[in-house]
Amino acid sequence: MKRTQLRFPAARHWPEQTQHDHLEGFEDGPSLTPKQKKFFRRRFCCVDRGKCTLCSDEYYMVRDELWAASGVEPNGGMLCLLCLERRIGRALTTADWTTIGPSLDAWQQHIATRSRFREDE
Repeated sequence: MKRTQLRFPAARHWPEQTQHDHLEGFEDGPSLTPKQKKFFRRRFCCVDRGKCTLCSDEYYMVRDELWAASGVEPNGGMLCLLCLERRIGRALTTADWTTIGPSLDAWQQHIATRSRFREDE
């Protein structure tokens, strides 16, 4: 099977993402400490673009060797799907997921976005 080499524009040209929609109302509660709020704000954001992977349903797990190829340390943060593809230099496939993949809606939206980048070349 031939792998497609992807070229994406620099992250500064990507659309802005509303961040942390999942925390609205939740972080205002009296039960969270400032340290816990900081954890939620950092835990789910793409380390390259800051996009919230939990808000966009791009929460996933890939094989260890694929994650190592991305250059992010284990437990070193999250990457959105576009940033992971950019870092590994190829398109993701369903075979790359382990037990958890992105939601079907997020995956379909990602495929559509990826197609737009190819059309712009």
